Amino acid sequence: MTWVLLPKMSSAGCWLHLVQLQILATSTGSYKVLLAFLHPQVQSQMIPDVLPRLTKKTITDRGQLITELNLIRSQGYCVSYGEVSEQLVSVSVPVLAFDGSVIAAVNVGAPAFRTHKSDVDRYVLLLKDAARKISAGLGW
Repeated sequence: MTWVLLPKMSSAGCWLHLVQLQILATSTGSYKVLLAFLHPQVQSQMIPDVLPRLTKKTITDRGQLITELNLIRSQGYCVSYGEVSEQLVSVSVPVLAFDGSVIAAVNVGAPAFRTHKSDVDRYVLLLKDAARKISAGLGW
């Protein structure tokens, strides 16, 4: 189990909620971005042997996940459609340290029912720009 502090904003104000999550890390866009940029040997050690299904779109085959991680690495971002929740679209981009290693990811999650391909394309551009600026601030 993981404890996460989630900000929730609305027109009435901002609240922080402490919630306990049990999510398969290999299903989340941010974690897949971090995995994608690891050395293949380390990456292989980080992927569990069994990948439980969270939704019908969750990748449960190790080989298929590794193929997706290679694609994420080559394109420089991850888009996840309904892998953790069928109602969630997630876009993640890596943040690079001074030596070019990935140390974090920036991410946007949006409701699937109102997220179009044009939105995803815009999120990718905005997140890449934000990650580039953060990375530059870290010396990359």
